[in-house]
Amino acid sequence: LNSGVILCNALNVVVPGAIPKVNTSKLPFMKMENISNFIKGCRTHLDMPEFELFTTPDLYDGKSIVNVTNSLVAFSRAANKKGYKGKVIGPKGQRELEQNKKHWEVGTSNNEVSKLNEGSSKSMEKSVAQMTVGPTWKAEVNVDSETSEIKISD
Repeated sequence: LNSGVILCNALNVVVPGAIPKVNTSKLPFMKMENISNFIKGCRTHLDMPEFELFTTPDLYDGKSIVNVTNSLVAFSRAANKKGYKGKVIGPKGQRELEQNKKHWEVGTSNNEVSKLNEGSSKSMEKSVAQMTVGPTWKAEVNVDSETSEIKISD
């Protein structure tokens, strides 16, 4: 990988002719040129932002394999976005996630009780008699029709 040949060939598969000449020489500066051409190609042909790209020393000198790995995952996403139909490494990009996300609309209802409100909704189904608070008395109320007297008995 540190010769840059595989990287240049990968970019040429995604964007044919992106790197017209891939150096196969074993000379260090030619290997670094391949890596540099890959990075430039990612910038120009795949519109990858600078923060997603590794530097030549990250790969060639082994300065940061983490940056290289993150860049390869970003390269895979960018290639897929450009129309490459092969396998994608890593998670989908944020745009793809946002496109697949279900948005709720104001004023529409799916007639379901949310899990958050389910507990309170079930307690609201109790009858009024079950929800009486405080002590209850049983009493009989009689009204005498002749005298209009009210009699309360236990």
